[in-house]
Amino acid sequence: MTNESFNDSPRRESGVSPRRAARAAREEEDRTRSAAKPPVPEQETGRRKSTEPATGPRAGAGSVSREPDRHGSAHHHGAAPDPESRAATTADEAAKAKAESKAATDAVQAEETRLRVLEEARVLAEGERTKALDAAQRARTQSAQRARKEAIEAQRAAAERVRQTLRANAAPLRDRSAAARSAITPASAAAAPPAEDRNQANPARNTPFDQTERREPPASRNIAEVPDSSPAKVPAPADSLVPPPAPSKPPVVKTDPAARETRPATMGATMTAPAGRPENAAVADSSHEDPEPHPEQTDHTGESRHDGVDEAPVDRHVQPGYNSVDPAEPFARQNLFLTSTATDPQVRKARRRRRNWIVFSVLLGFFAAIFGVVIFLQGVLDRLSPPDFPAPGGEAVTFEVKSGWGAQQIGRELESREIVASDKLFLEAIQLVEAESREIHPGTYELRREMPALSAAEILIGEPAAKVSYVAIKQNTRMNQVLEDISEATDLPLNELRRLAEDPAAFGISADVPNLEGYLHPGEYRFPLDTDSKTVLKAMVDATAKTLIDNGITDAAQQYHVLQVASILQAEARPNDYGTVAGALENRLHTNNTETNGLLQVDSTVIYGLDRYSLQMTEAEKKDAGNAYNTYIHKGLPPTPIGSPGDSAIKAAAHPTPNDFYYWVTVDTNSGETKFAKTYAEHRVNQNEFRAWCAANTDVCK
Repeated sequence: MTNESFNDSPRRESGVSPRRAARAAREEEDRTRSAAKPPVPEQETGRRKSTEPATGPRAGAGSVSREPDRHGSAHHHGAAPDPESRAATTADEAAKAKAESKAATDAVQAEETRLRVLEEARVLAEGERTKALDAAQRARTQSAQRARKEAIEAQRAAAERVRQTLRANAAPLRDRSAAARSAITPASAAAAPPAEDRNQANPARNTPFDQTERREPPASRNIAEVPDSSPAKVPAPADSLVPPPAPSKPPVVKTDPAARETRPATMGATMTAPAGRPENAAVADSSHEDPEPHPEQTDHTGESRHDGVDEAPVDRHVQPGYNSVDPAEPFARQNLFLTSTATDPQVRKARRRRRNWIVFSVLLGFFAAIFGVVIFLQGVLDRLSPPDFPAPGGEAVTFEVKSGWGAQQIGRELESREIVASDKLFLEAIQLVEAESREIHPGTYELRREMPALSAAEILIGEPAAKVSYVAIKQNTRMNQVLEDISEATDLPLNELRRLAEDPAAFGISADVPNLEGYLHPGEYRFPLDTDSKTVLKAMVDATAKTLIDNGITDAAQQYHVLQVASILQAEARPNDYGTVAGALENRLHTNNTETNGLLQVDSTVIYGLDRYSLQMTEAEKKDAGNAYNTYIHKGLPPTPIGSPGDSAIKAAAHPTPNDFYYWVTVDTNSGETKFAKTYAEHRVNQNEFRAWCAANTDVCK
């Protein structure tokens, strides 16, 4: 048996041990091997001894496996061997071979026997181990079952003890209730046996088996006896059934505060008041007792009445934990299982009034919560589906429908511009429009702010879009290209546009300004088909003037300076570097500039003077003084702006970022990385970096 089975099994199993079985198998194998060896005959032994010299290097004539005799030797020329000796030798060899074969067979059989014994021992040991494991498992199962059974029995016993305790603690309350019901008439009160006697008669029912009933003698009760002012009376015999006279006033019972503090806590919160008692047979509630003390009365047994019953005697024995409350203690704990008799209607009325107020408060809170939920849901619904605007709407606005817009996109645009209340109302209104086709064509429409969705849908669907001329000007576009774009979009004469562009005074610009270069603000414009050339140019000039004024530039000379710098920013820098480059340009224009000596040295101005858009130029072109826009030769700003700057460039030129830089170069035009330098030596390092990048990106640097 293994250690596992020995530890798990409650008792040692009888059987053959695997070690003993293995030892027996080895002994049996040794016996079989010794028995399998054949005995050697004496003749064979003698013959071997006689033939041993022949097995050496020079074997004799009688040896079977001897070497052939050499020619000319004595053996070769001697007589031939005897046939009888040769037959004997052959017989001996055959017997020897047979013995060896038998020995080999016996050895094989012995090995098979050994293996079979070992296998039987292994099977036997495995069986014994399996039996031991099964026995251990059965023992564990039986132990678990016994433990479970004991736990169940313990739970049942505990539950039974709790039930007996509950019954024992509830018995005094039942006795008091029965005494209160029997106190309706004096005769029934006298005929009823005392509660203490009943408790004595049934001790097993009132007392749990694990508790000992503790009763206080009548002498230990803390009852304050009030002297009776009535004449003395002879007490009636104990066995008399004559009811005692009705007391003039109910007795007053005073309890010890220590007794009130030691009330049992096991059943005080779980017992309920007895049901089915009459209205006029209830036990007096301490909260409704008369605060005036009353003389104590005695019953026919000579003992004091002390359980606080109005107008009827009840149980004469005060149970622990159910003492009445002293009226002199207004905040004393009250017995919730006792009710009053004299003031029951008032108590019921007060309780009913309290209950009504509670119900009213609960209902009021419930309806208030419902009202709040309704208001909240209404607000959510209003946000999801706001009400439509009333007719006719507010101020007039121009709304443009662009090519490719669908109904949903138009609805979102109308909602964002506060023309309709929501895009959902607009989509619903489209379905209500009575028309052959509900398609909305691109164009400009006159609508009103905060107008009904149905009115907006009818205008967009029913009225054809107004025919306009659409002009789009890109940023950094030169004046000549802007005029050509205007002429192509509006069919206005190009010569007339050029003539007006050379007369800035016609648009309120200073006469010192040579042309409208830089004043033609980039953006999208729509003009009626009958718009003249001056109106078109004036709209663009007014847009530029508005941007300058919005950035705080009101002086005419300062405005032109800002436009010149902004046009260079638009051509030289990226939007993220506008402010820094503007500060560097102002540093070059400063009179104390010793780095460039007042020269801007920007390629974009030279290219503008050459009327090309390529950034590449020769050294001769860079040194050409005949180019008025060559800032490598001429100090200060170029004669005019070199394009149409946008709002961001104008803002940066109006408010440049202060810095100490004089040079900048974009070393990677794909990413827009720009490096700034304070000296020309640093700038040359940045230029070499740009040339290396261009060498690696020849398709970009052309």
